Amino acid sequence: MLRGSKRVAMQYSPRCAVPYVAMVDAGTVEVIRGLGVEVVTSAELIQEFEALLTDAQFETHVEAGHVVDRVCAGAFRFIGDRLSLRRQRD
Repeated sequence: MLRGSKRVAMQYSPRCAVPYVAMVDAGTVEVIRGLGVEVVTSAELIQEFEALLTDAQFETHVEAGHVVDRVCAGAFRFIGDRLSLRRQRD
């Protein structure tokens, strides 16, 4: 299938820099490289064709990030308050 190919994009991420992309196992990458074919990451292709957001989608994505940040901060405040109360009682 790869006859004549010099390069192939795979679900591979060098040093697992983008875990979402790192789906192909090392053995498969070794086999392909052993055929003299360069294996490159498909991250840019995924970004271009799969992970593109409209302006509205990006806006809701950013908004969701702010909500997650507030929830996380609130959770840590809650934990800190409970630990302080426990120390005061002990």
